[in-house]
Amino acid sequence: MRLHRSGVGVELAALIALVSCAEAGEDKPSGPSLACAGSQSSTWQKPISSRRGSVARYPGGGLAALSGESASSLTKLDDFGGSVWTATVEGSAASVSVVPGGDTLAMTLVPGTESVDPEVRSGGRPRLQANVTRWDADGKRLWQSAILDGAGDLIGSFISAGLDGDVVVGGTFVPDLPPSAFPNPPFIEGGFVARLSPSGQMLWERHFLDPGAVRGFVQDLGGRTGVTFALQEDAVIDDLMLKPKGIGRSGFLVWFDSTGRAVEAFDITEDPEQGFSAVVRDDEGRFYVTGYVAHDGPSYTSEFFVSAFDATGGRLWARRFNPGRQADDPRLAIDECGDVLLVGNGLDTSPGILAARIASNGEEKAQLVLPVAVADYLGAVAPAPGGIFFMGYRDNQQTSVIARLAL
Repeated sequence: MRLHRSGVGVELAALIALVSCAEAGEDKPSGPSLACAGSQSSTWQKPISSRRGSVARYPGGGLAALSGESASSLTKLDDFGGSVWTATVEGSAASVSVVPGGDTLAMTLVPGTESVDPEVRSGGRPRLQANVTRWDADGKRLWQSAILDGAGDLIGSFISAGLDGDVVVGGTFVPDLPPSAFPNPPFIEGGFVARLSPSGQMLWERHFLDPGAVRGFVQDLGGRTGVTFALQEDAVIDDLMLKPKGIGRSGFLVWFDSTGRAVEAFDITEDPEQGFSAVVRDDEGRFYVTGYVAHDGPSYTSEFFVSAFDATGGRLWARRFNPGRQADDPRLAIDECGDVLLVGNGLDTSPGILAARIASNGEEKAQLVLPVAVADYLGAVAPAPGGIFFMGYRDNQQTSVIARLAL
């Protein structure tokens, strides 16, 4: 059993210097720079009002930041933390993504408008739906679409626009469990994927319960949608057989074509004790998965891992990072130069967050541990020039922040 979150005590790297948001007279580079290790990076940090949030990088520079609880704010920031425009979005912040042409996609979680029979859902609670809103480069709302289901809650966590312009949304699907079904109803966790047209029209939607828990989403260069499943037994999706090679947990990346049919699957398991948390791809078609590897014993420990695969599922390399004792919730991002940015939260007697920069060939370029003055938990990350943007907490998770740091 995993213990309560607290942090990692590891020697601090001495290259972090976070300052308040840049003043208007501060010297700034004349144009956007590539986010490569060694590039000049400005660091800043400022508080935000919500614990929920997501960030995404604009290709030409700047950051999309979505945060909020019952009502969310979508803000475009420049690389130095200055606000370019802000819009209000209904619902709790779930995920934000940037379309190559400059538009922004924001997904929020909203209770439905109709109550449900109390015999089906306790108290007649409305089902949770995912709202998708598209904004142009100047912050003007273009359209909004609702994704909802008549059999359970949709808790969105991934949104992206492919090369064909279609919008893919994914996340957790929690089916209805009638109150009378069990004295203490279990939590059954599945997943969902939906595809919208560039104008927000629903094309198709799929739910997954039998294959196992969904642990990440990605899109490839051909417009397919990849879903990471964590399995403990054989499963079948459409005509694909997912067959774990050994006892323990197994991870599979399953590719779905533009019609929503499963067409290819790769076994991404390196260790039967792996717990998967995210998958990303780079511009060359390589994809990377991350999570933690658990080590049971007198003193429970775990490590972060990053595994790299080519576009055909061939294994390229794998690296592990030991942040001390327990590790959980790692995130990945790919910067403009193709480096892999790993950020993971630690669990120990003192908080700590490990960040690492890895080349596409697996070479580690940099590694540091954030002191608690910077943050004690990170919930979302995006690449920054010479570093990362992130949303997280500090002050023992009492203050929510958005920040940029060097890496």
